[in-house]
Amino acid sequence: MKKYLLFVILLLAFSIQQKAQTSWLLAGNNPGAAQFLGTTTATDIRFRTSNTQRMVLTSTGNLGLGIAAPTSLLHLNRTSTSLGSLFRTDGLTTEENQWSLYTGATLAGATEKYRLWTDALVTL
Repeated sequence: MKKYLLFVILLLAFSIQQKAQTSWLLAGNNPGAAQFLGTTTATDIRFRTSNTQRMVLTSTGNLGLGIAAPTSLLHLNRTSTSLGSLFRTDGLTTEENQWSLYTGATLAGATEKYRLWTDALVTL
């Protein structure tokens, strides 16, 4: 009986140790090529702070900030002006602090359609 009990305790300790090694660690992780953070089913990943959803990555690949069900690849929604800026850049030069919108199937074939400069000048 003592040998059986010792075997069960050792088996339990080994399984607890194995479980701890496969858990996601708050201090950082070193996943291999086959490991990932995500789901294996068609389930959205929701990110919360203060128990309020802030961001969602849908199972179809849409990313939403401030919206529960994004309908495009990047869907941004701000419902209050008290939340601060919707976009912000903190570059050192004017070129680093501009927003540009391009269209095209590839980066090499892209055409700039819109540019917003730091002084609010818009180029079309």
